[in-house]
Amino acid sequence: MRTIKFRGLRKDGNGWVYGDLLTNEICGPFIVDKEGTYIKVLPATVGQYIGLNDRMGKEVHEGDVVEMGYGDTFNVIYEKGAFTGTMDGWTIFGGIMPPSKNIAVIGNIHQPSCNSSCGPGDYRKGGKCDRMGCFKV
Repeated sequence: MRTIKFRGLRKDGNGWVYGDLLTNEICGPFIVDKEGTYIKVLPATVGQYIGLNDRMGKEVHEGDVVEMGYGDTFNVIYEKGAFTGTMDGWTIFGGIMPPSKNIAVIGNIHQPSCNSSCGPGDYRKGGKCDRMGCFKV
């Protein structure tokens, strides 16, 4: 069985939250975290975990910017019933994601000023995540 979970940037500005997605037409989207807390998130930043981890073990979500082993980057999207990528406005991979051993999450489309993004269990050393989820060396 596959894991279905989401992430979104908190409306209060305190970075990413991960968990289950709840939506309400009046109040908008919430993420329910592991402790059962309902946290309002910015609607445009909600992205689903695609069921793959990158070559370093980091979860890949919609909206992530991913680098291939040979240096090209693409944005992860959900299109026509499948997770795929876009590069320079073109859909790539024909609706099929490349093997996760060949990709690395290097950022996301929601925080272009970040040089990379952080998440639970971030694997990098020698730096830290700031409160918005940006990795700082």
